[in-house]
Amino acid sequence: MVPTLLGAAIALYGTLLVVRDTRKGRRQAAEQAGAAQLLAQLRAVRVDPDTVRDRAARVEFEEECLAGVLAIRDRALRKRLTASVTLVAHASTDGEYLQDGTDENAGSLLFLARQDVRRCLEARLDGERAPEPVPRWTRAVEAYEGHELRIEDRMRRDEEEGERRRRARAAGE
Repeated sequence: MVPTLLGAAIALYGTLLVVRDTRKGRRQAAEQAGAAQLLAQLRAVRVDPDTVRDRAARVEFEEECLAGVLAIRDRALRKRLTASVTLVAHASTDGEYLQDGTDENAGSLLFLARQDVRRCLEARLDGERAPEPVPRWTRAVEAYEGHELRIEDRMRRDEEEGERRRRARAAGE
């Protein structure tokens, strides 16, 4: 009886190890596929930076990249990769935000963001921590986030102004 229970326990433990290793392998394969997808999209932009100038192409580029980013399980790394993808997608078209906190031109921002993605993915696939972002990257991301906030604020003010005008017209009728 004891040898049978011992054998069953060993078999169960072996099964658990196989399941654990299979799950780990699937996660790693999904991350590798996501990294490959992300790098393929960035390669296309490196070859022809004008591919993201058109709004529809930029949206498609971001969606394809974010599908690859979502395969990464580390939340902080996903956030950083998303910021880099946003820089790549908008650097050549939203030059207005470059004036705030960074003196980078669109070409250097594209290079900087692509390098950050590559360095992060290399570290992740090697099982290491992501390297610290370079200060130029951090300034560019902060500048773009400020740009987005100003756009949202402008849109909110325009909506409020439109609402005030509608109310004034309704009160005047």
